[in-house]
Amino acid sequence: MVVDQSQMAVGTAWITPDGILFQGRYYSCRRALREGWFSRAADAEAEAVEVLYDEAAGFIEAIYIDSEEFQQDGLCHLLPGKVLSGQTAAYQERIRKLQEERKLLLGGGQ
Repeated sequence: MVVDQSQMAVGTAWITPDGILFQGRYYSCRRALREGWFSRAADAEAEAVEVLYDEAAGFIEAIYIDSEEFQQDGLCHLLPGKVLSGQTAAYQERIRKLQEERKLLLGGGQ
């Protein structure tokens, strides 16, 4: 799916230990997990990050971190509402480990 950046609204989100906070909802993305944003946020004040979102669609399911490779790296999905405050980093780490194990089991871990 190709997303047209020029058709998206720009907003400010905050990197917190619980996820990327945007308009009262928490999101996560590959880049945040790979770069350890949530664990770093636990030791510092929330950091602002520019995001793109589809204002007409209500942006509920996904937002994008504005970057050159936002299609692959910046897609942020809404986190499930059942994740308790302060546990997002642990939840994301479990998901990452499960994905790695799945790759190994399916032979994609070379």
